[in-house]
Amino acid sequence: MRCSPAVGIYSVMRTSSRRVAGVLGCALLASVYGCHDSAGPTDQPGASLSRTSGSRSLHEDSVTTQRDSVAIVMSGPDSASMAWTVSHTADEWIRLVDSVGQGSGFIRWERDTWAALGGTHVDTISVHVPAIPTTLRYLDSLTVRETPSLYVALRRPWLPGERDAAIADIQRSGAFGQFSSLAPLILGQSDSVTTVVRNPLVPGATGFAGSLAAMFSSSWNVSGLYLYQVDNSHLPHAVGDTLQWLQVFWYNPAEPTWKGFAVAASSKLKFGPTRLATTSFDASGGQTGAGGGEARGSTSEYWEANGGTIAITATTGFTTFSPLTSGMWTGGQYSIGTLSGRLLNVSMPRVLPSPVPATLWSYDFRQAAISAIRVNCIFPSPCTGAAAQAVAALMRQARSGRTPGVSAVMEARRPVLGQRSTRR
Repeated sequence: MRCSPAVGIYSVMRTSSRRVAGVLGCALLASVYGCHDSAGPTDQPGASLSRTSGSRSLHEDSVTTQRDSVAIVMSGPDSASMAWTVSHTADEWIRLVDSVGQGSGFIRWERDTWAALGGTHVDTISVHVPAIPTTLRYLDSLTVRETPSLYVALRRPWLPGERDAAIADIQRSGAFGQFSSLAPLILGQSDSVTTVVRNPLVPGATGFAGSLAAMFSSSWNVSGLYLYQVDNSHLPHAVGDTLQWLQVFWYNPAEPTWKGFAVAASSKLKFGPTRLATTSFDASGGQTGAGGGEARGSTSEYWEANGGTIAITATTGFTTFSPLTSGMWTGGQYSIGTLSGRLLNVSMPRVLPSPVPATLWSYDFRQAAISAIRVNCIFPSPCTGAAAQAVAALMRQARSGRTPGVSAVMEARRPVLGQRSTRR
């Protein structure tokens, strides 16, 4: 497209309304599409964005995906066919809808509010146009207004004799499921314990009424786990041969058979909020997503997580490994460290012995980390323990496509909780 100043001057001198409109139209097109003087130099290709930054603010409880876009304007010869590609930094709260295109158009993306903790998050969307070549950048920011958690973590010194009693209770009751035999390692190397306390910033919160709600509650103890297991029972390796879980355990020290967990499949030591959807997590054989549950042995009650998120924001330790010479993880290796993170708006409705609606709760352990153990297991050798065999069987089921239904999967998962179920 070309616009001639000479023609524009001639039009003004004739004061024709049509001619004046033409000059104004030409000027407008020049500003938007980059049209050039026909008497000037050869047209050069160009690209620009209609804006270069944007920001949004929302409440942490908002769970809807937000969509946004920016116009890309191409100019010059063959501008309609000039290709462009889009990328962004590693922040998980942005998902690109358009990653490639050509000519003028729109670049669209979505903001996933589930994947952003409270605070301000900034990401850069980059548009590369090889034909020019140039890279255009759009700065997107998201401010998440945080809601205080009902419960927070408190790390305090062990009371005299408390640590030995806690280890004995966990081993006797199976409070850590198939990891209960590791209690001396998880708790024995720490001079303090992480507990659950009510958040003083949430005044007047009533908590839970009765025993029909999952009772993640004050004075309960919390620990963490990072499991890394590889199944070498067949070669060559295939997708699903490696399982990586980051997990949070909690139990009632006054009733150790009352305990629960939240677990996420992640190849990273820290990750943003991940939805707790136990049915989907089990259907994947524990390979994707997150799930959780809580069981009370004395009443045969079971609650299952079907809402809320788990996030691990930081880890420490997990650098020095020692062999596991006995127990359900014999042949594996372990390392001690800590996990920091948050369980937000967790929904755990009761499913056994009869359904009861859920009550939401949140637990923030970002400021007071929880003691955790990492277990590395290469199955079937050198890791030969019974727990490793059970996890490997779950991996094989998912890998073969014979993914069992929720009931069958939970039969495999409930031993982790230490509960025998009659659910069919």
